[in-house]
Amino acid sequence: MIQCKLFTTHLWPVDSAYDESDEVAIVMADINKVDAAMKCTLRYYVNELKIRLHTDYLEKGIFEAPLVHVRAGSIEWVEGYHQVSAAKNAGLEVIPVSTAKRMVSELKQLVGIDDPQRAAEKFNFMECSGVPVYY
Repeated sequence: MIQCKLFTTHLWPVDSAYDESDEVAIVMADINKVDAAMKCTLRYYVNELKIRLHTDYLEKGIFEAPLVHVRAGSIEWVEGYHQVSAAKNAGLEVIPVSTAKRMVSELKQLVGIDDPQRAAEKFNFMECSGVPVYY
């Protein structure tokens, strides 16, 4: 079982796309859809050392959910390229992605999974402060 961790539980200080009242939520996402969306963004870059760090975390059973927001029908990255690359390299098919609760429906449409059972068996959300998880 992989222990999911959050980059933050307070969104608004991290990026201007979030409001002070926004609550964190997790969407279980298809790794291939997330990877494709990630590579289309202008902020995308590769840092092999960070990928190795997150690969080491995965080997220890820890995954930090990337943080994104949805704007104009596309995903914008706040944090998490290297987690996605590490997860894809490790062969994961589904990963948790964090966002604002008000953006869950749009994010599910963009990168959501078809079969919720695929995700339920791999991740533990005990350390995510009771943040809701959407499949």
